Amino acid sequence: MSESDKTLQDCENQGVEAINTEEMKKARENYKKARSLLKENTTEKILEAKKFLESAANARYTHAEYLFGKYLVSGIKFEQDVSKGIEYLQSAASKDHNNAILLLAHLYEFGDIVTINDAMAVKYYTRASELNIQSANNVLGSFYEKGIHGLPKDTEQAIHYYKLAADNGYTLAMFNLSMILASKGDQTYLDYLYKAAEAGLPQAQFNVAIRRDIDKDTKIRYLKSAADSGLSRACYYYAMYTNDQDEKNKYMQLAAEKGYLKALPETAEIMKEKNPQKLRVLLQNVNSSEEDYPVDKSKSQLVLSQLIKEAEGKNYPESLYLRGIGNEDIKDLEAAAETGHRDAKILVSVMKQDIESIKENAKDEEDPAAVNNLAKLYEVGEGVEKDEEKAIELYKKASQKGSEVATFNLIRLLTSKGNIHEAIKVARKEYRTTNNSKSAFELAKVLIENNETEEGIEYLKQSVAKNNTHAMYYYAILLAKGNNVEKDMNQARDLFIKCADLDTTNGAYAFAAAKFSQFNARQKYLETAVNLGYPPAMLHTAKISHKSIAKPLLEKIVDNKDFPTVAEEAKKLLESMT
Repeated sequence: MSESDKTLQDCENQGVEAINTEEMKKARENYKKARSLLKENTTEKILEAKKFLESAANARYTHAEYLFGKYLVSGIKFEQDVSKGIEYLQSAASKDHNNAILLLAHLYEFGDIVTINDAMAVKYYTRASELNIQSANNVLGSFYEKGIHGLPKDTEQAIHYYKLAADNGYTLAMFNLSMILASKGDQTYLDYLYKAAEAGLPQAQFNVAIRRDIDKDTKIRYLKSAADSGLSRACYYYAMYTNDQDEKNKYMQLAAEKGYLKALPETAEIMKEKNPQKLRVLLQNVNSSEEDYPVDKSKSQLVLSQLIKEAEGKNYPESLYLRGIGNEDIKDLEAAAETGHRDAKILVSVMKQDIESIKENAKDEEDPAAVNNLAKLYEVGEGVEKDEEKAIELYKKASQKGSEVATFNLIRLLTSKGNIHEAIKVARKEYRTTNNSKSAFELAKVLIENNETEEGIEYLKQSVAKNNTHAMYYYAILLAKGNNVEKDMNQARDLFIKCADLDTTNGAYAFAAAKFSQFNARQKYLETAVNLGYPPAMLHTAKISHKSIAKPLLEKIVDNKDFPTVAEEAKKLLESMT
């Protein structure tokens, strides 16, 4: 049987009502043409692809129905038409197209684009389960375990669905099943926990590793594997168990950088040199935390005080901010805010207003700007007890009242707290509401940084097309490194240069343009970056200049805490000149 005939038979098995074989062959060819054109990703090709894909979908070619419906619902590639997209997806799902069924289940569960509908979500997950889609079995298990989405809390049903998925090799279900069995005192939980660990699930590996009956070699092997997967607790425990001092330092620092506060005392000095801003944020989190961390809060406060003391006499953004909070000096905070320092901007806006008046203005929750300002107070703990959950609640209210600033504050805070799904949901809604370049960029970032790359790149391109310089610079870096996209140095160069030309106040843009330009243009952009005080540009210029020019430049950046690697290199160059 030829590939074409096999595809036709597969479609017929899924219930495609072809008028005749020739029509279905044509539909399949149109589908293939559309897929090929979409890869070229130009406006002209996308419009042409839409015609072919719509034709194939209207001929009831199942794969085309799914893809066309997906693009219509999401608004990626084609103009968004949710109701029409749902119709195509439902048609594909009625013929048991796995991806269409799962997408509909997801849409109705989370309400990203359509209204949440528990009954429809359960309907499609149940159909997926009947088709032996193990991710759906795992989801249904979680619904029954928690008693959510219209299903009763039923431990036996949860075990049933988890076991279906686990016994068919679905790793996450193995772990979920082990947890629910352990809670019932069923010792068979260990079988599933060990299987999940051997399959490489980080949380399972960690849970096995901390058991007392595990030998040290296995303990270290699992902890390292889980740590290398990014689990912050595993980084900390691996550092505690390993005898290799270099490994100990490396993973303890990773744990701290990922926000695992127990690791801070061991890494404060290293982080102070490498990333003082991150260290400062973590130390503030320790000091404001009500949890009984085995971290001496007085010690963390001492390190924070040292950071503030070391900021004296320095005029870099983080130094200005530290000095401002240490001396309660709004001038330093304003100077830091002017450089774009986020925390400084929040504090300045708060300090310029009377805290009681902010509370009063936000009392009836009708003024979105006032509610946004009150949320800032709760986020930073200024005039009120720090409460990030309360801040999120208020940002949501301000966002619902139409405050774009509050929306982006909400996305940022949700992301920083690890609530990625909700951050994406908020970003999607903001994009659908405004359809502007900033909302497209914010959505792109949160998608790309959380491994939803293909969709994120599409939104990023939309923002770039609208000349958003932040999006251009971000995309250019991806292109130059080949991260998440095919490496394209020519396109990266064009975007870096365009960024610098559109925003002449950003030293990073100018320096990037200089590195990708030639001769006179390179010199022009480099001079701009130096004049704007961008440390990497100043170091580069110092390296290629006479001592009389180089030394003053190096002296300006030798204590820069925002660019510690640059500062260290500048220090070595200065020492070589003496």
